[in-house]
Amino acid sequence: MVMLIPLFFFSLTSKTTDMQRALTVLAVACLLAGTAVSKRPKWHQLEGYTFERYVADFGRQYSSTEEYLQRQTIFYTKLKSMQAHNADGTKTWKRGVNMFTDMTPEEWKAYNKAYKSPNRAPPSSVHVAADQANGVPFPLEVDYRTWTSPRVLTDVTLQGVEAPLTWHRKLGQLVFHVLSHIFQLCACYLFCVL
Repeated sequence: MVMLIPLFFFSLTSKTTDMQRALTVLAVACLLAGTAVSKRPKWHQLEGYTFERYVADFGRQYSSTEEYLQRQTIFYTKLKSMQAHNADGTKTWKRGVNMFTDMTPEEWKAYNKAYKSPNRAPPSSVHVAADQANGVPFPLEVDYRTWTSPRVLTDVTLQGVEAPLTWHRKLGQLVFHVLSHIFQLCACYLFCVL
């Protein structure tokens, strides 16, 4: 049904009008803009990833050339560490680039408040699970990645940093995705008619 509407609209006139040309140019421009949008790399896409692309992907701005060079050094050090970690076959998890990749350890420590307090007292009692109390031994190994009931591991998040913006971002991605497909369909129909 959706595909028939543009065909009907463009079959009404046999001549190419200025409006059709303008729509063609608009559709092609949106199509090119959609393909030019940079996406943040996944862990397996770090080969050839540069600091300049990181700055563009994460919208980073630095106050001086010295800070830019310092952040660039930190970034490449961490990127090299990530690539070595991801290439290690003994590791069961992968590391990737995020908004913290250009931070110094001191900045990260100041930002991340989730660390163990050295003054924390040990627990006064030990919890005994029901299975152990009933004589059922605990398994020696558990792979939580495959444990589905209840699901223990979820997708990695930034743990509160982007939580308020998550649904906005997902809605924006959905709208962009739908609009890019609409413009692709329009461009296909326009090129077929023209």
